[in-house]
Amino acid sequence: MKVLVAPDSSLEQRNAELTPGPLALVILALCFVIAVLPFLVPAIPAGTDVGKHLMVAHVLADYSDPLLGYSRYFTIVWRPLPTALGDLALASLVKLSEPLLAVKLYYLAFAAGLWICARFYLTSLRQPAFAAILLFPLLHTFYVFSGFLPFIVTFAVYPLLLGILIGRPPSRLRSLVLALTLLVLYGFHPVGAAVGCFSVLFLSVDRERWSVSWISVLSVLPASLLMAYFFLTKIRTTPQFHSPLGQIKAYVAYNVFSFSRSSSYLFVLLLFLLGAVAVWDAVHNRTFHGRLLVLAAVLIAVGLVMPYQVGGDFIIGSRTLPFAIITTVGALRWSPKRLRAAALAASLFLIFSAALNLHQLLAVQASYRVFLSGMPSVKLGSKILPIIEDVRFGGNEYMYPFNGVEDLYNVYRGGANPYVFADPIVRTGGNLLHATFSRSYTSKFLGGGTPDYRGVSNDYDYIICWGCPPAVTAVIEREGLVVFKNGLLSVYQGSSQRTLWYKADDCCSGSN
Repeated sequence: MKVLVAPDSSLEQRNAELTPGPLALVILALCFVIAVLPFLVPAIPAGTDVGKHLMVAHVLADYSDPLLGYSRYFTIVWRPLPTALGDLALASLVKLSEPLLAVKLYYLAFAAGLWICARFYLTSLRQPAFAAILLFPLLHTFYVFSGFLPFIVTFAVYPLLLGILIGRPPSRLRSLVLALTLLVLYGFHPVGAAVGCFSVLFLSVDRERWSVSWISVLSVLPASLLMAYFFLTKIRTTPQFHSPLGQIKAYVAYNVFSFSRSSSYLFVLLLFLLGAVAVWDAVHNRTFHGRLLVLAAVLIAVGLVMPYQVGGDFIIGSRTLPFAIITTVGALRWSPKRLRAAALAASLFLIFSAALNLHQLLAVQASYRVFLSGMPSVKLGSKILPIIEDVRFGGNEYMYPFNGVEDLYNVYRGGANPYVFADPIVRTGGNLLHATFSRSYTSKFLGGGTPDYRGVSNDYDYIICWGCPPAVTAVIEREGLVVFKNGLLSVYQGSSQRTLWYKADDCCSGSN
């Protein structure tokens, strides 16, 4: 595979175009800072999966701590599973810093990795390095705001893979580096690994010469074997499909939606503009690297016909779009005039998206503080049941700001709750943790009827109620003892926990 050099300019002129000037570097840095503000400014990061991945990381980092008591509720099953690298990377940050700071450092490292790898990818293609700014909107996708922490790292690793694949001639060393990069993709997410393996196979075929770079094809073997192991051993779940129009709507929505609906619609507009440019270049045969554009189209087509979700836990098809965006940006011809216009559009989107989403995230911080204010009343190492009336408060139909913040109780107080990313609780088969406790009374109250919580105080040490309706609180108050109240928050102590405390008090009285 040969490195593509633009035929209409000299090498010196092209090198000058590839090197961003001081102003371009300042614009890149400012857009980077603006893009990461929603993840660094809020004291408590939002996102459905943020607290859940942080919980897994904390269990891995402090499993043997007797006060936190994680070993009473979980076993760690060390297996070569996808997403394991993400959880282990976050666990290493938890070891070095305070948990919420660890999450922010993770986001920052991911964003910096995207910048560095995007620049490498584009310069390997002999594209302007400044075009890396066009991938910054990936920092504001649904997956990043939802806190899909392992998966989002594949956004950074994938352009690195493409840069190695296209920018270097076939060799044993390149094949080895490709194999290692694919293993890293697998370690963060199976979809990223599958897209990476397919991309290597797709780009290893030379259609002009009707030949195949077999040394490149061999690089997919280790990751492919691991993916086969994963799919053969994972828990079976049912794929879910929409109607054709529903598939398209889910494909777009699961990428563009954030905490702000207005920002989400701006992302749709940005995707439309990128698609229009891609179609124009394809029709007029002006693409810089046409095979990359074909690869992007194939990835989108595959994603649209895949299940939009598997079971109730695993979003599938829509995950191919970020990779299609990456390949498209590398495929198009970025003249100075077009690049300035595209950079302006990306910058304006980031400014508005950061402002709108940050406004939404700061708006829920006060409620977060109230929700977490009962933490000191919970004994270390306890098993708790969070009951939250409206997990969508502050979000929308795709983003649930209060569906994950409850994990912070177990992050800071140890123990467990019935919503942890662990087998068999979450049936994706990609969890290092196995829960060894029963999951009775797992419903969070969302309306549409009142769950029956009779006997809940016998199964949980504490019940955390947030905005629960009277029909729910009446049942719990007949069994549990209120130990803390603050606004919408009520913390109840289970009967088993009270018995343990009373026995401890009796022993102390006898000894005196």
